[in-house]
Amino acid sequence: MNNMDELDYLMARFYVYYDFITSYLSDNDFDRAVFKMNEEHLRKPTEEAYANKNIKLLRAMDKELKNEIVEMPKIHKEELALLFKEKLGEDIYQTDAKRLKKIEKIKQRGEIKTKAEYGLIQQREEEIYADENMASEAELLRNLLVDFIKKTD
Repeated sequence: MNNMDELDYLMARFYVYYDFITSYLSDNDFDRAVFKMNEEHLRKPTEEAYANKNIKLLRAMDKELKNEIVEMPKIHKEELALLFKEKLGEDIYQTDAKRLKKIEKIKQRGEIKTKAEYGLIQQREEEIYADENMASEAELLRNLLVDFIKKTD
């Protein structure tokens, strides 16, 4: 994919996500404030990055978008997955499966080696910590996180 194709693709991904989240905002004061914040801190900088062909910034924003999707409640994630499939032909669950596979490798190894791996494990622990069925995995992840911190201090 050349840079122009990637710019267009990242911008299309952004608009699918942005339209989805703004569709959930109602007409109360809190949601109007959230909408204004999204306009100022999300839409405008993304459109400026696109206009300036700043691929690095668009990639960073796309990475953040992916993190937001991971943290969404399942019902919203499923709706958004349908939109991504419909509008872009993209399966966001395939991306999530890759992330979970990386996490599984780290767990099997029993050690976090990099800050990027630390971020993956931390994110996963935050996803599952409240789920009683996942308590043992959450505990394992917390232990990996603590061991990494001890090793790097």
